[in-house]
Amino acid sequence: IPKNEIENIHSFFQISGILVSSIDQQPVFIKGVNLLNLPKIFFFEKFRISQELLNASKTRFPLVIGDSLAKELKITVGSEVKFFSMEGMNTLFGFFPKLMRFKVVGIYKTGIYDYDQTICFTTYDKFLTKETPPFYGVEIKLKDPFKSYFYTIRISQRLKDFANVIDWQEWNRNLFVALKLEKIGLFLILSLMIIVSLFTILSAMIMLVNEKKTDIAIIRAMGATSYDVLKIFFYCGLMLSLIGISLGLILGLSICFILAKIPFIKLPSDVYPVEYLPIKVKFLDVCLIICFSLVASIISCFYPAKKASKFSPAE
Repeated sequence: IPKNEIENIHSFFQISGILVSSIDQQPVFIKGVNLLNLPKIFFFEKFRISQELLNASKTRFPLVIGDSLAKELKITVGSEVKFFSMEGMNTLFGFFPKLMRFKVVGIYKTGIYDYDQTICFTTYDKFLTKETPPFYGVEIKLKDPFKSYFYTIRISQRLKDFANVIDWQEWNRNLFVALKLEKIGLFLILSLMIIVSLFTILSAMIMLVNEKKTDIAIIRAMGATSYDVLKIFFYCGLMLSLIGISLGLILGLSICFILAKIPFIKLPSDVYPVEYLPIKVKFLDVCLIICFSLVASIISCFYPAKKASKFSPAE
């Protein structure tokens, strides 16, 4: 990877187990990193660490936990917790998990519920002098995260079977699949809403044709062809549709712009991985909506116009 593409690179280890406080317990992952460089490595909404506790902690490993986990386990900075690692020992009496003791020296918040609930951080060097974690790795943060798939393939080809390389999109694959299905479902629902609303135009145009029977007879008697009548009513219905599409587009983009600048729609944290509704307007999506609305409008306008053109002046 070129150096100008890398924003940050650091080594880490990871262990899994159960964190136990005096109130409750929670399965977590503990990552070993440089605690003082945490704000540079990750983007935290809030980050608080006690340098005094970090330096004074000799018999206990220091631990930085998420805000959601701290609230659930009723933990504050300075609390002592126990950690039962999944890596243990098999004895004659069965499996015994390895017990480690940690002292909470800091609390962070990312706004992502799953992350704040399950990820804890401890110091890298101090832990390695006493323990042997089962999983080592290197994390690379790119300036452009959407190039990760390209570099993942290149690194995998270079390392082959020596290491397992996973990018952030593969790591969160289930989330992206769920969001894609949700987007398709929303598009279908909104399409049905547009189709239902176009029945209003259809009924309005049919009523207009019935009201204008005398006018149609007069212009036909004056020499207008059935094609001329079809064009008049077709353009009338299309004009109504274009006004509706334009107003809807302006209103929709305005609301999206406001929500993108001031996110105030809060999502349930136990369902969605983000705290507030994220908004991003894509040009392709807007074009798709406009095209679909136009096609549906043309179809709904054509029937009443065709009916008006078939009207006989003698009747």
